[in-house]
Amino acid sequence: MDLTGVDAYGAVMKELFPTLNNSTEVPKLMKELMEAGSKGVANQKGFYNYTPEEARMWEETFAAFSYEIRELALKYPVDVVKSKLES
Repeated sequence: MDLTGVDAYGAVMKELFPTLNNSTEVPKLMKELMEAGSKGVANQKGFYNYTPEEARMWEETFAAFSYEIRELALKYPVDVVKSKLES
């Protein structure tokens, strides 16, 4: 959650939780982190605290991972999978 932002996950949880359970509240820990201004690696404060160097390393690693996943997904488009299943 620190990689993409505590505040982003908090906003998603607020909308998603009523669908998943009876709670309509963001979990207490998430709410406390959001109220404290924690944004994860974006401001080096989240579930963990980061040095600027650590935050930069995590952002770079996550960006590289995202591109690798995209490249992998492009190798296996949905229509290729469907056509193999149909044959």
